[in-house]
Amino acid sequence: MKTAVVLSGGGSKGSYELGVWKALRRLHIHYDIVTGTSVGALNGAMMVQKSYRKAKKLWYKLTFNNIFDSNLTKDATEMELLKDYGKSFLKDGGKDVSNLEKMLRKAMNSKRFFATPIDFGLVTYNTTTKKPELIKKQDLTPQNLIPYLIASSSCFPAFQKKTIEGNDYIDGGYYDVLPINLAIDLGAENIIAVDLKAVGIHQKIKDPSIPITYLSPQNQLDSFLYFDKEAALHGSRLGYLETMKTFGKLEGKRFTFRKGQIRKLNEHYAPLVIQAIKQTVSQENSKVLDQILKVALYTRIESHQKKNADLLETVEQLGQIFEVPEEKIYTLRKFNRQLKNRIKKEQMKEFQDVEEQLKLKKIKELLNTKKITVYLYHKIKSQKTDHDRRRLMELSILMPHEFIKALYLSII
Repeated sequence: MKTAVVLSGGGSKGSYELGVWKALRRLHIHYDIVTGTSVGALNGAMMVQKSYRKAKKLWYKLTFNNIFDSNLTKDATEMELLKDYGKSFLKDGGKDVSNLEKMLRKAMNSKRFFATPIDFGLVTYNTTTKKPELIKKQDLTPQNLIPYLIASSSCFPAFQKKTIEGNDYIDGGYYDVLPINLAIDLGAENIIAVDLKAVGIHQKIKDPSIPITYLSPQNQLDSFLYFDKEAALHGSRLGYLETMKTFGKLEGKRFTFRKGQIRKLNEHYAPLVIQAIKQTVSQENSKVLDQILKVALYTRIESHQKKNADLLETVEQLGQIFEVPEEKIYTLRKFNRQLKNRIKKEQMKEFQDVEEQLKLKKIKELLNTKKITVYLYHKIKSQKTDHDRRRLMELSILMPHEFIKALYLSII
């Protein structure tokens, strides 16, 4: 069975694809075909010649200033980046990527590229003929390989058009940003598709019966406009972790846990959450109690898998709220320690404005924020009187998800 890796466009977010490649190497997953659009074509060509270390080195050299001879710093805002690209378009028809082409020529080994049995295809758009061009390995030569790779990744109007034999070319995303059909044309029977959710056109898949494993960022990647070593490290790490999770070697969604940790979360902490709910919410009010229990574990009776995912979502939301690092692999114990260290630093006095917002019924503004989580946590830890308990029960009805997050923090 021929396996294809399909790589989408996405500018500097393409470092995520480098991480996917690292994971595929670690998992010993063999591929027979690689297709790509834009930055996916660049990464794909490196995958064909099996030069992972060269690709990694190239990504760490791909800084905004190295590529474009610009003076912008890594602290540049999205608006400053857009203005810089806009000036280049008005003056020169887009950024000159000749530096990128030089770097790519050093990284690519055309002899090795054509010697491997791995097939390859890329997508670009010919603005002269106003037609897309799907370029296959058999159509390429040592002379036109680099020009077509640049043509596929000429993200107009940010980048200048690439001229080849009198024809002007722009980014393949103008026709197919995720070239699954090209992989099918090359004989793919099983597909691993990396979708960076970039702006571009998606063609309808011509053969839905072919199995496709999709990989896509679950976390926020840096701006697709800005190239930077730190951003490349971040994207690559997330791509690696997501692939290892998708193929069952690690667990989690936005965060990454070792195998067995989600089961532990369910079996050990879920009963503690339920117990804490019963201690906090008056059991005489059975309707309120049932509602809170339902929020705590949702449809936990339906399936074991559903129950795990639901409690995991609560824990991962806490990780986001308290800015727990996303690039690490956690045990549940280490993850909880991160949360505990962060909640200890938060003082109740810094969140007194929550009371005012609650009085004004500005509930939506508080949802999934650090301030309401910390506020409820301190309310749970400091409850002493029946009045405190009644007030807490009222808040649990108003914002049950936030209440469960605070309860989890109180028991770890």
